[in-house]
Amino acid sequence: LHSFPTRRSSDLHIDAAGFGGDPGRITLMGQSAGAASIALMLGLPRARSLFKRGIFLSGGTVSPPLTPAADAIAIADRFCAKLGIDPDAGDALRRLQQVPVTRVLEAQTAVVLESPRPAGSVMPTFSFAAVGQLSDADTFATSIKEGAAGIDALLGATSEEMRVFNGLDPRLSALQDDALPRVAEGLLGKAWPTYIERARRARPGATPVQIITDAQSEIGRAHV
Repeated sequence: LHSFPTRRSSDLHIDAAGFGGDPGRITLMGQSAGAASIALMLGLPRARSLFKRGIFLSGGTVSPPLTPAADAIAIADRFCAKLGIDPDAGDALRRLQQVPVTRVLEAQTAVVLESPRPAGSVMPTFSFAAVGQLSDADTFATSIKEGAAGIDALLGATSEEMRVFNGLDPRLSALQDDALPRVAEGLLGKAWPTYIERARRARPGATPVQIITDAQSEIGRAHV
């Protein structure tokens, strides 16, 4: 699985005209991870040449976070371990494809709940080795900004972006006020008191998880 080949963007081809569309007016739309994926494609010259417009909902920053390859491999290894599959075995991919959906979801949930982050650590990753001219994260971030300048974009955000993630995490559902500062600092950074106070004022009587959710959602809207 670790040696599974990565497809290059040059291997992909879109023939919009074949579907009755205008190749010069292709628009991509994504929400959350979908919007971040479009932003990542803006950093790839061959990929960004395939579309001219983008609709980014809750995740369209021009420098989305990237998980280091080593961290992504470690996460994949933990996922495989939950399923009893050796990721280095020659039949790893075939065995993964045969796993029932229910077991996949159970293993995924177990890995997410082992993460210190309530929403888990499953984030986009990228192999710079697959794109020779983008040698590091800084070069890639610059390329994303260049790509963003060349398209028409519509940006937006949901009002409670983190609600679904936090609501599914049993560790947060039991969050009490005394633990709120520690969790807020870990999730929101050093400026957490400002965000928490604004969230309290906006929703009097809110539970700790509601306060955390509102603060995270505010940060997400601010970075659109």
